[in-house]
Amino acid sequence: MPKLSFARAPLNEKEEQQIRKLAGSRHAPGDWIVRAKMIVDSWERKRTTAIARDLGCHPQTVRERISHFNEEGLDGLGDRPGAGRRPRLTEHERGVIIVLARSVPPNGPRRIRSVPARAGPRLARRPKRQWTATAARQLTVRNPSCEPDTQSSSALAPTLE
Repeated sequence: MPKLSFARAPLNEKEEQQIRKLAGSRHAPGDWIVRAKMIVDSWERKRTTAIARDLGCHPQTVRERISHFNEEGLDGLGDRPGAGRRPRLTEHERGVIIVLARSVPPNGPRRIRSVPARAGPRLARRPKRQWTATAARQLTVRNPSCEPDTQSSSALAPTLE
């Protein structure tokens, strides 16, 4: 049988007023509104299963949210930190990419030529360019400003220009 849990009584009139205002709000974040409604319904002595049925969620969710509110108060209605995906790039890698994006290409900036509208079908029939190994090596140009400095202790920190 599920454990009966009820929200603690409000610490003061201001806390009760804030939660009731949040529960009736139309412009606050939706998850905060639903969680505040859980607390207000619990103050009205409704059971967790009835609250869950009214709000369209699982009773365990109601019990967890009531528990968070009992421990943390109004801050317990928010999401916990740490959720979400880990970043794919480290801060160093991200900094290097930003430095490269802001730098001028080695051969200077290139213009993109506009293609006339009547040349459309001809471009579709053009054969794809075949790259040789030597041509690919010639295109690989190292940018000395992004090379790590082996003599400096700050070689890992990118410098933004």
